[in-house]
Amino acid sequence: MKSTLTSKLAIGVLGLALAPAATQANLITGGIQITGGKVTADNADLTAATELQFSNDRGTAVTWSLATPGNGAAHVNSATGSFAVPGVLNQFVTMYSPLTISPLTLPGGALWTVGGFSLNLTSLEILGAATDYDMGVTALLLSGDGVLSGNGYEGTTGHWEAEIDGDLATGDLVAFGWSASSDSTGTKAPDSVPDGGATAILLGSALTIMGVVGRKQLNKA
Repeated sequence: MKSTLTSKLAIGVLGLALAPAATQANLITGGIQITGGKVTADNADLTAATELQFSNDRGTAVTWSLATPGNGAAHVNSATGSFAVPGVLNQFVTMYSPLTISPLTLPGGALWTVGGFSLNLTSLEILGAATDYDMGVTALLLSGDGVLSGNGYEGTTGHWEAEIDGDLATGDLVAFGWSASSDSTGTKAPDSVPDGGATAILLGSALTIMGVVGRKQLNKA
């Protein structure tokens, strides 16, 4: 009988220790569309470019509008979910620059920041690059995954895609227009702690209790 009670107690404690934490993750939802930006490449042919310089020049503008569009800085023209708050829509976006694309190199900081939100890339790839000299156009498609954060939210996995295109120009430097989208995947970033270590603490307590019970059982035997 004593052995049965000990087993039941141990199983009950382990069940408590391994149960998922009751706290609900505060994750970022939705996404933003970024447009109106200018980027300068180190080659008029984007298929041969190695570096992109994103403009963060807002001029004298504080908030983007048709009357005050800035001097090349991109802005948010659509915001949903967690991003649909004051301070995001029609705000200028600060971009990491320069971005090295050959060889592909992750930014040394947030790829973009706006309204207290930011995206830090953990991967970056070129989806496609093409140049048509007959048409006089060149284009580059970029994609990446990373961690969205800010404004009290937990780190949330996010996806980013950007399109850079324009007319071919003579010379080594040329400015292109670009646009992008960033969306939350609705899942917790892998490097974040799910429950603040509560499960580990409970498991440690459970093992301690089991040890005490086990010793008492041996002493009574």
